[in-house]
Amino acid sequence: MLVIDNNSTDDTKNIVRDCGRVANLRYLVEWEQGLSYARNKGMRCADADWIIYLDDDTRVPRDFIEKALYTISHFPFDCFGGLYLPWFKYRRPCWFRDEYASNGKLLSTVGVLEKGYASGGIVAFNKERLKRLGGFPISLGMSGKRVAYGEENYVQKRLKESGGIIGFNPDWTVDHLVAEYKLNPWWFVRSKYAVGRDSVHAYGLNWRFPLLVKKGLGALFYLFVDLLSAFLKLRRKNYYVQNIIVEVFGIFSWKVGQIVGASRLLIRL
Repeated sequence: MLVIDNNSTDDTKNIVRDCGRVANLRYLVEWEQGLSYARNKGMRCADADWIIYLDDDTRVPRDFIEKALYTISHFPFDCFGGLYLPWFKYRRPCWFRDEYASNGKLLSTVGVLEKGYASGGIVAFNKERLKRLGGFPISLGMSGKRVAYGEENYVQKRLKESGGIIGFNPDWTVDHLVAEYKLNPWWFVRSKYAVGRDSVHAYGLNWRFPLLVKKGLGALFYLFVDLLSAFLKLRRKNYYVQNIIVEVFGIFSWKVGQIVGASRLLIRL
């Protein structure tokens, strides 16, 4: 197991040192700031044929490795993902839905992902296939306090285009911490904006000006429609204003992010 310290300011080094009795545990430092830099460091330094990437705020079950090895040995995948579930270490607000902190069951049984991509918080790659793709793009992904996404989708898209097979195992799971800052509904709005902005690069979107105008007008129209629908839901006992912020303004923010990202690309062209 590799622990990649990407210039952390906490007690990561000492915690790993205190776990010295764990077999095959290695502590490495990546001085270049950014999640993609850290993931690529792990790719270069790993000895095994397969690499499993996990976020630093996940908790794994006892059979985690066993299920990963089963998936590797029984299916022809070049990459596969699993299911992450919300782990509430802090208070859980009444408005917070599990779906806000889970990738959901993309498939009900183990199989090929025809649509969508595996989450970077629980994903395994054949190391040689990942190396041939050049690893993760350093222009995408989290970096310090900058919220950014898209690097794992970019790699998986290229993998599919090169003939690779991406799978999903819904029984391969981790618990993912719902951090305190994610208990604020406006965090989802900012996060969705970043997802939309970075999806332009990750998916290779190439929108011209007329399409940008159409997308913008469509976003405003559906914001109005979705707000009307959402306010009607407020009559329910289990629906709150915070749900409107997450579900309505979150989607609108994602669309705005896409428009902004595509506009920046168009200006550079």
